[in-house]
Amino acid sequence: MPSFSLPAHIDQHERIMNYLGIDIGGTAIKYGGVNFGEAITTSDFDMMLIPQTQRTEKYTSAVLSLLKSADKYKAVGIGFPSVVWEDGILDLDIKFNDIWNAASTLLHKTKIPIFAINDADAAGFAELYNPGASDLRKGVTVVLTLGTGIGSAIFLDGELIPNTEFGMIQIHGVPAEQYAAASIKRRDGLAMQEWA
Repeated sequence: MPSFSLPAHIDQHERIMNYLGIDIGGTAIKYGGVNFGEAITTSDFDMMLIPQTQRTEKYTSAVLSLLKSADKYKAVGIGFPSVVWEDGILDLDIKFNDIWNAASTLLHKTKIPIFAINDADAAGFAELYNPGASDLRKGVTVVLTLGTGIGSAIFLDGELIPNTEFGMIQIHGVPAEQYAAASIKRRDGLAMQEWA
């Protein structure tokens, strides 16, 4: 389980550890530097909208373009909106496993560590392991992400139960995210109360 407290004897120069975080979403890729020190901070945060035709190829190209600057970082983490197993990623309408294979093959040659995680699980870690959130690491905590789809992360006493994917639960005959994601609120012009 990650812990973000560092020994007091580490000097300030060593306390900043830069990582490249990449979040693959249904319509965009968000990315930036993530620094773990006295607090968790981000830098150079930005977003790329991805055209919605030939999505696998365009997402792959965008991720590989971002990885050209990976040598500035100690490691790279990529969040996928899909189930992430130890040996691959579940393909949906986008072939996420192809994207992962291209990215990990590229960085394997450079010896820069690269990690994959479900995007909502990553968001859950960010919330629970924020230095001021120790109460969230007791008992059961559920983190939901509402965007193009619905992501979920469940923690029991700070331990992740991975890949819960609440957005895939069937509601009215369709996956919940096709019925209730934030993208549906925007698409249908629903008021907040109607959507809720």
